[in-house]
Amino acid sequence: LDLGIGALFGARMAASSEGPALGSVGLTAARADDLPRLLDLSPELLQEHEGFLSETGARELARVARAHTRTDLGLVLTGVLGPESGGPNHPVGQMFLALVSQDREKTIETRFVSMSRDEIRRWAAATALRMVLDHCREEEG
Repeated sequence: LDLGIGALFGARMAASSEGPALGSVGLTAARADDLPRLLDLSPELLQEHEGFLSETGARELARVARAHTRTDLGLVLTGVLGPESGGPNHPVGQMFLALVSQDREKTIETRFVSMSRDEIRRWAAATALRMVLDHCREEEG
């Protein structure tokens, strides 16, 4: 959901030799509060998934994003960069990446304890691009 990660992901995708061929549609929200407006989400769905700070929540958000944008893939990165935590169950550094296609779903959860916000952003953008490229290679496969 972080604007910096969205920008880094877009730049990395454009710089990748395979990236431009993929095309893109991007939605980036700086805060979970922006999601209902961007994706026509019901407040109940947002509350049900704790602001999408879980594996199941990230996958559901990727499904909704894919359907809303009518794309082949839905990619979501959600988490808590800090400095405040997301609550007792969501410490700073907890991140979820979800990639959803018509027939496959993949989610990664990780927690960073000693990385800066910028380091987490760079990791997230690189990992998200790797997930998309790996998915496309497997599809060709």
